[in-house]
Amino acid sequence: MHAVFRWAPSRRTLLAVAVYSLIALALEYFLTVTFITHGLSEGEMLTLSLRVPASDITLTASVSPLIHLIPACVMIALVSSWMHVTEYALRIPMRKPTKFRAPKRVRRSVRRGRKGLLFAVRRRLKPLIDLWGRVKWKARSPFVSLWRSLDLGRVSARLQRMPFTVAAVKGALITLFAFSVLAVLVYLLEYPQTLYEATVNLYQGNPLLLNLVFGLHEAIRGLAVAVGPLGWLPSAVNDALLKSAPSFKKALDLSLKPVLEAFSGLNITWRYLVCQNLAALTSASIAIVYGRYRTTKR
Repeated sequence: MHAVFRWAPSRRTLLAVAVYSLIALALEYFLTVTFITHGLSEGEMLTLSLRVPASDITLTASVSPLIHLIPACVMIALVSSWMHVTEYALRIPMRKPTKFRAPKRVRRSVRRGRKGLLFAVRRRLKPLIDLWGRVKWKARSPFVSLWRSLDLGRVSARLQRMPFTVAAVKGALITLFAFSVLAVLVYLLEYPQTLYEATVNLYQGNPLLLNLVFGLHEAIRGLAVAVGPLGWLPSAVNDALLKSAPSFKKALDLSLKPVLEAFSGLNITWRYLVCQNLAALTSASIAIVYGRYRTTKR
C-alpha cells in the first residue's frame, strides 16, 4: 500500500475533525438524553478545583462519570475510528508488477457443425437481443436525462479532485452508521416496547397519516377484488402471511427470550453502559476491518 495522506494539523483537517466531532456529539447527546428519560441519574459527582496562580480565584467544576466522562470516551473512540477509516480510504493499492508471458497457442477445438449450430441459435435470438437492448435503453434514458440536467457529471469530476473530502465523508458514514445501528439495536433489545409505543403515538398524533395508510390498504384490497383471478395471488400471499405471523412471532420470542431476560435483569446504569460500549466497540471493529481490507487489497 502507498499512503498519499497523513494526518497533520492544517485548516482542512481541523475543520473536518470539528464537523465530525459536532455530529458525534449530537448523537451522544441524543442517546444520553434518551436514557435519562428512562431514569438514568448522574450518580456520584466528581469535583475538580483549579486555583488561578497569583490570585485568590478558584475555579470549581462538577463532572459526572456517567453523563460526561462516558460520552467523552465514546466520542474519542468514534473520532479515532473515523480518522483510521479516512486514512485507509485515501491509500492507493500498489499493483504487482506483471511478468511477460509468451502467448499460448489456442487450439481450435470447435467443430464446424457446432459452430454452425451456435451461429444459427444466435441468429434466431437476434431479434430478442435487439429488443432487450432497446428496452434497456428506454429504461435508462430518464436517468441519463436526469444526470445531464442536474449536471452530475461535473459534480462527480469535481469530487474526484477532492479525495480528502470523499474519504472523510465515507469514513463518517461508515463509523456513524455502525454506531447508530448497534445503539438502536441494543436499545430496542433493552426496551422492546419502544417501537410499538412509538408507532401507536405516531398514529394517534397524526390522524391524517392513519387515514392515509388505511385508505391505501382498502384501495389495494378493492383493486385485488376488481381484477378477479389476477387478484387471488396477492390475497393468497396476504392470507398466508397473516396465518404464519403468530408462529413467526412465537419463534422470534423464543429465540430472543434469553437476550431479553438478560437485559431485563440489568438496572438502568448497566443498560446505558452496555449500549454505549457495544456501539463504540462495533464502530471501532468496523474501522479495523476496513483497514485490514484496504491493506490486503491489491
